[in-house]
Amino acid sequence: AAGKDASWSGVAAYAKYDVNEWMSLASRTEFMSDRQGVRVTSGTNQDLWETTFTLELKPYKELITRLEYRHDESSSNIFTDNQASVDSQDTIGLQVIYPF
Repeated sequence: AAGKDASWSGVAAYAKYDVNEWMSLASRTEFMSDRQGVRVTSGTNQDLWETTFTLELKPYKELITRLEYRHDESSSNIFTDNQASVDSQDTIGLQVIYPF
């Protein structure tokens, strides 16, 4: 709200398990409450949460690959699916990392 103090809150949990030296499994869950609609989108009052699952592979010492599945959900319809407003979305991501 314009001219007023804004407040929001959130919490997160992260876990990672090394199966062996070249494979890891990870998960994270995050929750955010934005009841004043000041942090996300344009003034939408909402609670948001997401969960992500990650498979990490290191086929070579100097190469990291990650496959991720993520689910986002809101208490409001802030996402779009075929031009309709919906309250959740699912995404898949692939990362290839070469650290130097």
